[in-house]
Amino acid sequence: MMADFLLLTKVLLYAAAVVGGLAVAVTVGLTAANFKGCCILYAPIVEDTAPDYQWLIKCSSNSNCHFPIGVGVAAVVYGVIYGGYCTYTLISRERNGKDMVLLPSLVLNGGLSFLTLVCGAMVSVGYNNFCAQVKKVIYYGYDYGTCSYYQSSPGYPKGNNDGMPFHTFMTVAQISLWALFGVWLVLTGLTVLRLRLNSREGRPATLPWKRSGNYDMTSPVI
Repeated sequence: MMADFLLLTKVLLYAAAVVGGLAVAVTVGLTAANFKGCCILYAPIVEDTAPDYQWLIKCSSNSNCHFPIGVGVAAVVYGVIYGGYCTYTLISRERNGKDMVLLPSLVLNGGLSFLTLVCGAMVSVGYNNFCAQVKKVIYYGYDYGTCSYYQSSPGYPKGNNDGMPFHTFMTVAQISLWALFGVWLVLTGLTVLRLRLNSREGRPATLPWKRSGNYDMTSPVI
């Protein structure tokens, strides 16, 4: 019963990881596309003499946007693969949670926890840096000059962008990254718990499927 509960919880968390990963990859990608492929994380804004607008957003390194997109894609791919594995184990009558391969998922969950923490901090700091430039350069330091205000202002579509709601996108990206960090932490904890339960209950001597004949196909559970 405990094994089924843990598996169901993990299936739901992996599904959440897929949704969160998609949200990060799509919103960061759309934000870059909105600014003609320019990554705005840590991007400086300078005054410009163009006739239609008085400022120019200088692109930062594309790696600043590629990193969170990559983390989001990794969450989707891993969530689909291992979430499917957990789902199969949950619905299969011949299997149970003690049969699962756990050490690789423990390493991957821990690694993704760390990467998502770094990514979340990088995106939050980078976007706050950009919004500080918006306030300083575009609105001359006035308190109302936030990215939210800039997104809805008449002057925003006059710049070198497609007029998409970049602030909304980046807010969703940040929330999704920190939610993903929590998901990976919980999954790491559940995997550790499953390992401890396995050690207390004892490992199964064989995997649940059998080869035809008079002997079993054995393999250690890792």
